[in-house]
Amino acid sequence: MKHIKRTLSVLITLAMLICLIPAGILSATEMTEEEYFDSLFVNENGVYLIQSASDWDKLSTAVRENHICKDFTFKQTADFTVDKPIGGRDSSNNKKFFCGTYDGDGHTLTVNLSSNHEYLKNNNSNYCCPFPFVSGVTIKNLRVEGTITAGSNKKFASGLIGQLLDGGTVTNVEVAVTITSAVDGDATHGGVIAVVDSKKMEPYNGYYRETPDAQAKYNDLVTNITNVTFSGKLLGPKSKNSGGFVGFAKSIVNFNECVFAPQEVTFNDFGAFTYARLDTNQNHVGTQECENCYYTTTLGSVPDSDEVVKVETDLPDDGATYEVVSVNGLTLYAPVTGSSVPQFEGYSLRVSGDIGLVFYATIPEEFRSDCYMTFAISGKGTVSGDQAAIDPNMMSGSYYGFVCNVNALQMADTITATLHTSDGKAYSNSHTVAEYISTIVDGNFSDNTKSFAKALADYGHYIQLFQAETRNFSIGTDYAEIDAYNTIDAAAISAAESAVSNYSINKPAENEKGLAKVTFSVGFDSDTSLYVYFTPASDYTGTISAGVGDGTMETLTNKSGKKYFIRISNVGATQFAREYAVNFVADGTGTVGNVSVLAYAHALFENSASYTYADEAAAAIYNYHTAALAYVD
Repeated sequence: MKHIKRTLSVLITLAMLICLIPAGILSATEMTEEEYFDSLFVNENGVYLIQSASDWDKLSTAVRENHICKDFTFKQTADFTVDKPIGGRDSSNNKKFFCGTYDGDGHTLTVNLSSNHEYLKNNNSNYCCPFPFVSGVTIKNLRVEGTITAGSNKKFASGLIGQLLDGGTVTNVEVAVTITSAVDGDATHGGVIAVVDSKKMEPYNGYYRETPDAQAKYNDLVTNITNVTFSGKLLGPKSKNSGGFVGFAKSIVNFNECVFAPQEVTFNDFGAFTYARLDTNQNHVGTQECENCYYTTTLGSVPDSDEVVKVETDLPDDGATYEVVSVNGLTLYAPVTGSSVPQFEGYSLRVSGDIGLVFYATIPEEFRSDCYMTFAISGKGTVSGDQAAIDPNMMSGSYYGFVCNVNALQMADTITATLHTSDGKAYSNSHTVAEYISTIVDGNFSDNTKSFAKALADYGHYIQLFQAETRNFSIGTDYAEIDAYNTIDAAAISAAESAVSNYSINKPAENEKGLAKVTFSVGFDSDTSLYVYFTPASDYTGTISAGVGDGTMETLTNKSGKKYFIRISNVGATQFAREYAVNFVADGTGTVGNVSVLAYAHALFENSASYTYADEAAAAIYNYHTAALAYVD
């Protein structure tokens, strides 16, 4: 939308204001959008766009000039770095409150804030953070990172909000800042909010302030903190009386789906609380409710609630039973108490006729009825067979195995297996083929086993390069890149080309026996399939049938128009040299012989001038085959 200019006619300006200004703005601020935000872009929904650090500065200035932004919505449209807060204190040291909605729209705000900033003034109650003073605010869909530095006597630092009046909402936010405090004693810092107050905002002498302490008894004010993670650092061994999420709460705070997962905590545990430190004064009674909340480490005390659970970021190898919980994009492991529950026990790689990642789980008998596993993959392609039923024949000891087949392009993509049980619960676990290959290469295995694992990775790597060129996709975006262990150089290419030189396909002459063309290709699916394509002559009106091996015929699959194909499936790496006789019937009977995966490698070498990575892909196919033979032997 075009920026509203002062040179527009009064009629147009009024029309724009009617369309774009939410109800109540003019009465709340007694100013027009032109006077406050003339230089900000506003979209068709009346949302002001914060597109840069410069726009952030303009919003900060507006709030310091007593523009509380009530009923305004601001949306961040890019990642940027700022060195000043929104609002703060004015030149007369008055607190200036932000009262609108700030929507990060999934972007990252990087802050570099210090308690000696002029907008925070030299007060002990310093509130060093991105939003020092707010009232009835909503902050959502934002990631905050960077640094917050609190001086030796500067209290109330936080990663997001300083003092919150009138209740508010923080949702879908990750605070990943490093808060460094030099306070010796009561700091009242908060990972997300310093103080959830029991005060309301009121007009006073031409600006707005919190209600005086003697009247501040609004303990029923509600602040909802939902889907919020603190993943930063809290540094300061002398700083006491703080909170992992809220440094001090004087009214109601509701936590839902929150995770305290700091990288490091050195705050002093004295008077500290992992979630919220509550005011127990009779005039300011703070309370907290927690639902589906977790922590990886503590800061002081934790809420005494079954809904606040200690979790691990990595699955402990301590023999205890854990269940997987996914919160805010994190995969966490919660200890299981009481009755036995299903749990993942490990994974393996199956390379026979296909490539498959096998997830193993223990499933107590009471959970086995209608039990099944689904798979999701991070890359562009889908997984082969995205649901697997429990199968007593797929067991390793007492563990049930579920196979997710992957193709050559998906070896580095994350596969998330989710076990669904008869009680309606779900348990998830994630791995990659590349991760398993690394385990083999770095483990105590035979040379042939390690060589086979490396050759498999090389096969995936060079097939990715070749098919990215021929199928027009992006490695690292559509599919995660799998690294090669061995560089395929000119010598390796020459050796592989010589080894496959005798493998080829016999094709009938043009229009022989009703066929205009016969071609073939390899589909690098989990099972490495051979495809043979038949195109009838333009004047042929009869039927075409085909089969493999002993002459048994089957109708071909129609690909498009008059082009048909037959698929030879489950060609394992040890079978790449196997030659398949494809029989067909048109005007007469004929045989296309010597169809094999190595014949396809030969064809790639023959046509390498047309493709950048054809030689490397062909050599990788051959090397994978020879490594598989050595491994089997």
